[in-house]
Amino acid sequence: MALTHFLKLTPEKQETIIQAAVDEFIEYGYDLASTNRIVERAGIAKGTLFKYFSSKEELFFYLFDMFATRIRPSVYLTEAEEPSDLFDALKLITMKKATIRYRYPKEYALILQIMTNTSHPVYRKILERLTDQSFEYFGRLFQKIDFSNLRPGVSSEEAFQLVNWTIRGMEEHILEQANVVGYSEEYEKSLFEKFDRMCDLLKYGLYNPPASSQALESTTVPDAKIAPEKVAV
Repeated sequence: MALTHFLKLTPEKQETIIQAAVDEFIEYGYDLASTNRIVERAGIAKGTLFKYFSSKEELFFYLFDMFATRIRPSVYLTEAEEPSDLFDALKLITMKKATIRYRYPKEYALILQIMTNTSHPVYRKILERLTDQSFEYFGRLFQKIDFSNLRPGVSSEEAFQLVNWTIRGMEEHILEQANVVGYSEEYEKSLFEKFDRMCDLLKYGLYNPPASSQALESTTVPDAKIAPEKVAV
C-alpha cells in the first residue's frame, strides 16, 4: 500500500509534505488543488507523491483523519469530564469548540471548507464518517444527563432543543467577537465568565415565577427520548 511508504519517511519529511498539501487544499479547495504545486511546495520530485498516496483523494482523507484525531480531544469530553447537567455538558463542549479556530487555524480552515460544501462528493464521504462518530459520542453523553430538575410540563426534548439553539447563537457571537478583538488567554477567560452568566440566565430564567403556574403544570408534555443531533466535529 502506498501509504506505508509515506509512514517510513522521517517525521520531518512527512511534516514537509503534509504542510505543503494542507496549504494547497486550503488555498485552492479540493477540486482546484494541484498535486504538481504540492510537490513544488514540498520540494520533492514529480511522481514521488503518488508513491506515498495512491490518489489526491487518499491524500485529502489522510490529512483530514490526522486533523480530526489531533483536535478531537480538544472538543470531546473525557468520561471523567462528562457532567450530568445539561447546561454544564453543552457549555463545556461549546467552549472547547470556540478555541479550536485559534489553536488549530489550519485544521479549522480545512474543516470549515468541508462543512460549507456539503454537496461535494468527497466532502460528503468525510461528513458521513464524522456524523456516525459524533452521533455515537453524543448519544452516550446525553444518556448521562439528569433531567429530573426540569419544571413540570417541560420535556427533556424541549429542554435540549432550547439550550442547544441558544448556545449555537452564543458560539457565533464568540467567533465574531474574537475576530474583532483577537484571541488571547485574557479573552478566553472573559469568554468563560460571560458564557457562565448567559447559561445561568437561560437555566434560571429572566422573570420571577408567576403567582400561579397552573397553566404550565396542567399541560404536561410527554417526555420524549432525546435523539441527539448529528453534529460533525
